[in-house]
Amino acid sequence: MKKMLNSLLLLFILSILSGCASLLVSRPAGSQMDGGSVSASDARITNQVNSAFVHDPSIPALDVNVSTYNGIVTLTGYVFRNKIRNRAGRVTAAQPGVRSVRNHIKLK
Repeated sequence: MKKMLNSLLLLFILSILSGCASLLVSRPAGSQMDGGSVSASDARITNQVNSAFVHDPSIPALDVNVSTYNGIVTLTGYVFRNKIRNRAGRVTAAQPGVRSVRNHIKLK
């Protein structure tokens, strides 16, 4: 009986430790959740879009988040008018290297 309890306790501890092991594994800076890394061209596109937003007075650059993966730009955030949402999508699509735009900006 005691041997069985010790075995169960050991099994329990091992299962907890194996579950926590994934929390201890760190990813290098710039890595994606799927294990791939952000390419230089994706970073360049993201910077270009952010810069274009800063220089466009109609787009609240701090309210729109930009991420790029394989040239596909995803916009998220909240704005007050649909006109601003559409403008952000058009400005993004006009940047060199952008393959497509996923405009997930929501209205406040």
